[in-house]
Amino acid sequence: MRKSLYSDPLKAIVQEYSSNSRDANREVGKPNTPIEITINNNEGYIVFKDDGPGISEYRMKEVVLWYGRSSKRKDNKQTGGFGLGLKVSFSLSDSFLITTKVDNHCYEYCAFIDESSKGALKLIDKREMRPGESTGTEIRVPVGRNNCAAAAQHVRDITQWWSPPAILHGFPKIKNIQPFLSGSGWVILSEETRNSINKVPVCICDGIPFYNSPPSDKGISIPRNVILVFKTGEVQISANRESLYWSDSTSHAFKNKIEHFRKEYKEHLEKHLNNLTEWEDKILYLNNTM
Repeated sequence: MRKSLYSDPLKAIVQEYSSNSRDANREVGKPNTPIEITINNNEGYIVFKDDGPGISEYRMKEVVLWYGRSSKRKDNKQTGGFGLGLKVSFSLSDSFLITTKVDNHCYEYCAFIDESSKGALKLIDKREMRPGESTGTEIRVPVGRNNCAAAAQHVRDITQWWSPPAILHGFPKIKNIQPFLSGSGWVILSEETRNSINKVPVCICDGIPFYNSPPSDKGISIPRNVILVFKTGEVQISANRESLYWSDSTSHAFKNKIEHFRKEYKEHLEKHLNNLTEWEDKILYLNNTM
């Protein structure tokens, strides 16, 4: 299961751990505290760090060893919810390291695949937290030096839509997306921005981009250059979180969002064009938004 669950394990690792780190900050009332991501090209690993509550000894076993359990399924403020947890690393590597600070102690674990091909967990070190240390978790995943550039690209593709942006160490600075025009549940990018990013998504759900277009039988036509924006729970995501799940409820959410966009965009366009006096300015504005 661990090797076949994802079509792109490296992307899944970046998306899962960055989302989990952000969720951890939200869990303790720190939604505006950025997570930190470090890539070490020389040693071939990536680290995800949060300032969340830490992971207790019992919960550690749950999120590393057991599939199908989640503490987030009823929480629309957090991106997770499918019970994949920290074990996503096993799709690429046979081991990874976890450091977590909780209950006045700092724990260091090694999660690994044992001789029976099952996930196992070993406590490497335990100490009391030092004065001034705060709770939180770091996940260090060996991805291989040859995969670091691809990992950096995935970090860019996923976190460039976030606010606040992630703090990044070890790779080129990532410029977060600045929309040319935005409204309630939609954004339009300038032509320059569209050309500068790797791929333009169909929608953004809680900051996570999704690219698979609606099937033709759903009767959904997304306006050109428009990216729809959803909150967690408004659309359904596939079990491995790689793509949208085009259920009837997802299709309904898209149709409602598109209808809302058309009404809001029309009002904005009429107001803005009336404020422009030169035809050249009006044409330039329309070229960027249509």
